[in-house]
Amino acid sequence: MYYYSLWVNPCTSHLGTSVREFIDHIAETGLPKAFWLQNPSITFYIHRSFSILVTLVTAYLVYQNSKLNLGFSKVKLILAIVLLEIFSGILMYYFDFPFGTQTIHIVLATILFGVQFYLVLEAIKN
Repeated sequence: MYYYSLWVNPCTSHLGTSVREFIDHIAETGLPKAFWLQNPSITFYIHRSFSILVTLVTAYLVYQNSKLNLGFSKVKLILAIVLLEIFSGILMYYFDFPFGTQTIHIVLATILFGVQFYLVLEAIKN
């Protein structure tokens, strides 16, 4: 399951990059931020759905780690990062891209991948 979570996050990030490209294209037209996601592409909805999948997989990993006493301390950190990612995504969508939210969203995605990769290495070691 750890390997699966490591695969899902980059897929979600790739989709997020496509959403960002769509937003950049709309922004270049001069439309106000309130209109940027008024008619989003299908990629946006897939990205959002993958985010739900990432959350469910991570919640399952936290549950399994706790239930089986696996001792992987980074799992709760991963869940916290995922929840912060979702919160920043919600802020961007519902509050018209407040300053810094896009940067926070991307940085968190990068940190998330790093921590997930570390967790996989830790799982291999044990």
